[in-house]
Amino acid sequence: MSNSPISITLSTVPSQSFLVRVQEYKPMKRNADRRCPGPTPAWVQNICKNGLTLSLPQVIDHAGSHFIDINQDAFSAGANSGELAAALAWAIISMIKPLVKNNLLIIGGSKDSDTNRLCSEIFGVGAGLHLLSAASVIDFRSISKVGKDFDYEAFSPAGQRILIEAKGTFEAASLSKHRSSFKNKLKRAGLLAPGALRGYSNAIGIIFSTWSVPKRKLEVELLDPEYPSEEFREEYVRSVIRFYARRLGEDLKNQIGAQRLFDLSDSSHLFAGEEPLFAKLGSDQRESRVFYSTRVSLRRGDRIQEFLGSFWESRVVAAPYSLGNVDDRALPFAFVGFDRAILQFIRSRRFDDLLEYQGRAEEQFVFSNDGLQGQFSLDQYGVLRAWLSNIPDPEIVFDVVNE
Repeated sequence: MSNSPISITLSTVPSQSFLVRVQEYKPMKRNADRRCPGPTPAWVQNICKNGLTLSLPQVIDHAGSHFIDINQDAFSAGANSGELAAALAWAIISMIKPLVKNNLLIIGGSKDSDTNRLCSEIFGVGAGLHLLSAASVIDFRSISKVGKDFDYEAFSPAGQRILIEAKGTFEAASLSKHRSSFKNKLKRAGLLAPGALRGYSNAIGIIFSTWSVPKRKLEVELLDPEYPSEEFREEYVRSVIRFYARRLGEDLKNQIGAQRLFDLSDSSHLFAGEEPLFAKLGSDQRESRVFYSTRVSLRRGDRIQEFLGSFWESRVVAAPYSLGNVDDRALPFAFVGFDRAILQFIRSRRFDDLLEYQGRAEEQFVFSNDGLQGQFSLDQYGVLRAWLSNIPDPEIVFDVVNE
């Protein structure tokens, strides 16, 4: 039997967005143990009233991260584990033929009920995590698998640890059995405390339905029995540092730099006292060359951003969904790097700046000047990918023109 790898691709994922309609579960008096007193938070009111727009590619990315969490051994060998996991998630989800029509997600479904259940669960988990990230309830960088009674934990921008139970279903979202399942998990975890205030600040249940019927009224139901919230700011900081360590290892294929950040994230002296691991990140004048071989600079008005990274052959760097396939004959060189400010924030213990570092949605732009052609993609967490006709001088500054 051949040991050749099977190639699966993300190139067929439609770069589309769709609206999800949301309702909050409000139990009747006989189910008072599922109810929290207090007003519904503003963000819940807003998405229940207006819905929320999700991106199909980002749903697939979140579903892929779910695969890595539950199958770490299968993805640990390759530097592109995130891309491979997302591609596998898409290969499975595509069996239920998702498409966007009239701004709504439509699922064609399979004739096999087991296939529908499997695909719906994977899609539902990805959509639930993406929904909370898109609503700014959790920081995407802090999501981690916990198992046991809840699927995931993540941190809010205020540093609160939030337990997440995300479920996909090929039935209606608002069914009693889904609600009962969530209630039982809360009971086992000891989270149904009398008098706990409403706020979705400690435990959130999300039921995401991929059940496509012509007159369906909603895709998502939120559930919120919880106990008083606590802040875990230090663990939040550690989780974000680990996020950049993983990006450094996977996107930049820099295992030495990644390990330095992983080691620092586990240090008992991260927040106080002498920490020699900080010196391994570099100095005020220059970051350690372990983290980069070259740099690319972008100018927006008076502000210049420097990105530390390396050049590659264009075909080895995956383009974001919205860019499609990059023509490596016209643009044979690729750059991958991350914002220098991230290392500066970590090294100088400016952790508030690190947690608040999030740009706008992913940006794409093109560059053409004096025979140098370029295509750029900058994600909201500071990772820049560029495809270029030639390798530019590191002193060149690319001007970003906002159209």
